[in-house]
Amino acid sequence: MSVYVTTELKTRPEHTEQAVNKLREALPESLDHDGCEAIHLRRDQDDPTHIVSFTQWASRRDYENYLKWRTETGFRDEMDELFTDPQAITYFDIITGTTR
Repeated sequence: MSVYVTTELKTRPEHTEQAVNKLREALPESLDHDGCEAIHLRRDQDDPTHIVSFTQWASRRDYENYLKWRTETGFRDEMDELFTDPQAITYFDIITGTTR
């Protein structure tokens, strides 16, 4: 069963667009990573420096391996310089859902 991961990011105001662009550029590589099933980036309407990544992975281990890879390549350190706070990562299991 898939795991759903949210990553909350708070950018420095002067680096928000740079962070958004870097995240967009990283999407194809991220989506190609083993176990990645979906990625959605969202920006808070009331606070454009607040960005949330909603991702779906085949397993938590797949996401953890992805995170390790992003750390080893230096991408996380590069991105962390654009943020005011450490990334907040939360893992979710699906209970139920509907779509319209």
